[in-house]
Amino acid sequence: MHYDQRMDLTSPILRSDLALLPADAIWRDCGDVISVHTSSAPNFFWGNYLIVPRTGSSCSAAQLVELFHQRFDCDHIAIAWDSDVLPSRATLNAFDRMGFEIDQCHGLSFAEIAEPLMELSTNDVRQIESDEDWQRVVSLQQMMLGENTNLADRELVSRRFQRFRQLVSAGNGFWFGAFSDGQLAADLGIFVFDGIARFQQIETHPSFRRRGYCTQLLIAAIQQVRRAFGHVRIVLEAEADSDALALYRKIGFAPTETLISAFKLPKSLI
Repeated sequence: MHYDQRMDLTSPILRSDLALLPADAIWRDCGDVISVHTSSAPNFFWGNYLIVPRTGSSCSAAQLVELFHQRFDCDHIAIAWDSDVLPSRATLNAFDRMGFEIDQCHGLSFAEIAEPLMELSTNDVRQIESDEDWQRVVSLQQMMLGENTNLADRELVSRRFQRFRQLVSAGNGFWFGAFSDGQLAADLGIFVFDGIARFQQIETHPSFRRRGYCTQLLIAAIQQVRRAFGHVRIVLEAEADSDALALYRKIGFAPTETLISAFKLPKSLI
């Protein structure tokens, strides 16, 4: 993995995203944009994309698309803005006219609160360690892709979880699962890099939603990270209009940044 030390991203979400990419990922500061490449997964949107830092804040939609084509030969286009460089409405409208999807997310940080987190009273939450449990996690994550995904998408999930398992084995974080009668009901990961603990891939099986499994997993992960790493900054990402925001706020998370991205699926490329 290559990191250009001159690159300076404001967003802890984007910085941790880079750290979680496959080992062959390369990212470079190219002035107006930061180019992120993952040769082992050329069709992975958020492994092959451009980040717009403050130096590229004046770039138009057409200029950014051209910069993407100069640096990539792939079947998608994906562009994200650093949290201190929100694109103008005119820029987003231009992307919309070109057929791009626009995504807005919040980066949230766990606030230090006076009352300690509740202690878990269930034995159904545990760290994922065995081969069998890791396969259960991969199967659930693949299922959550939806019915219209293809074999390549499922293989990409499998490869990503090989990377996550390597990071857990290296001591960079943990993966937790919540179980009901032996069935995996929900799972998530949390990884720590440079003083930032980042939640990853929070998923709950549709049959087990609204039963508190996600809350239990979040609390278990926060407690474990505090024991292992001290009071590091704990962050996660959530869709701006998602139902999960209320849950995260209840536990003690608060929005601290806005992240906007524009992307075009292969089937809609011009």
